[in-house]
Amino acid sequence: NGTSTDSPSAPMTTVEEHLSLAEQLWKEGNKQGALTHYDEALALVRADGDTDKEGMILVGKGYAIVNSGDTSLFEDAIVCLEKAKSLAAIPAQVEFVQKLIDQARDGSLVSCHEKKEMTCLGTEHASAGLGLPEDDQALVELVARDGPNDWAAKAAELSEKFGARTASEVEAKWEAIAPQVRERLATNPEMPCGHTCGTCPTKASCHLHDGPVDIEDL
Repeated sequence: NGTSTDSPSAPMTTVEEHLSLAEQLWKEGNKQGALTHYDEALALVRADGDTDKEGMILVGKGYAIVNSGDTSLFEDAIVCLEKAKSLAAIPAQVEFVQKLIDQARDGSLVSCHEKKEMTCLGTEHASAGLGLPEDDQALVELVARDGPNDWAAKAAELSEKFGARTASEVEAKWEAIAPQVRERLATNPEMPCGHTCGTCPTKASCHLHDGPVDIEDL
């Protein structure tokens, strides 16, 4: 009688779901599976004409490849990063991506939270990042890198640049600014490098990304 018997289509996987799966598979060592999900996410944002998100995904994919140390994939990483650079909207984004490209060509890359000039929460961009004074921003950077612990070591690092302070003073300062940091990160702000918390290529290594909504409980 011409009545359709087609079953309902399965819900389409979203960009965010593809990226989440890519991150999970990459951590599990399934590089090919992860790259497939990066490519699926790219296809979706390209279909929508969202060049900003395309650039961010390309950076994430390129960073993941280079940070894996698999030199056989480095050329693919450079292609991704060069495309991302062409889509970058602000000079800080261009500079960030170019540093990744340079290190991909050198065959080496360290986490942007271990390399000061590439950090997403760098103190040199305090006013454009979390809106904190430079010394507070530096403290956030240390917590992002190492977690909320070893206050004596953090005090030593901060004292070199900002003047003497004790471990207890540093810990108290973190407890004071943590709610503000939590509130700011909960809005998923865009950092000077062009990333948000959701698209940051070093999300897995940043202790602030462990669960920013619960940061007061750290």
